[in-house]
Amino acid sequence: MKIFVNHLFIYLFLLYLPRVRAYVVPNIVHQTYDYQRPSYFMFLSLKCVQFYLKPDKHILWVNDEGRFRKGHWDHWQISAKKGSWEAELVSMLSSGSIESKFVTFPSHPPGNESIHVSNKAHRSDFLRFKILQDQGGIYIDTDAFPLKSMDDLRSHNFTIAFDNVVNPDKRAPDRLRLNNGVMLATRHARFLKI
Repeated sequence: MKIFVNHLFIYLFLLYLPRVRAYVVPNIVHQTYDYQRPSYFMFLSLKCVQFYLKPDKHILWVNDEGRFRKGHWDHWQISAKKGSWEAELVSMLSSGSIESKFVTFPSHPPGNESIHVSNKAHRSDFLRFKILQDQGGIYIDTDAFPLKSMDDLRSHNFTIAFDNVVNPDKRAPDRLRLNNGVMLATRHARFLKI
């Protein structure tokens, strides 16, 4: 009887023991922003990331193209009214919970300088792929709002969002509905090299 009780205890212990997953994607969240002033939607996205994803590091990559960008970025922070969402965002940035990095968005895809584009959305795409190649982590658009942890997805080398809102054409095959607005990747993930 004693052996049975010991085995039952071990079984129950193992049954209720939290599962430990091997995460291969670092808990670093990257987001890009290309406007002079942040929007309320961007603020909500950043808040959702902080609250639900609880990243070890959260980086907001801001387009620094043109000599006036940094001035606009600094100005909205100085003029944020106490108690406003802008003031809360300034607090998030100044406390270090979100790090802002200024970078000129690339005009060509990583590893292919023969293609040149001027479209800012595509240039942001190039930057997010380069960041994930170099650092790995989680990329989330600033108009996406995570409402729960993505830890279950961090055990895969690469994960990309499926989206039929951006591509509403129901005749399009499913493989054409991938959306790079949310991606998780290990550093140097093979999919990113395609």
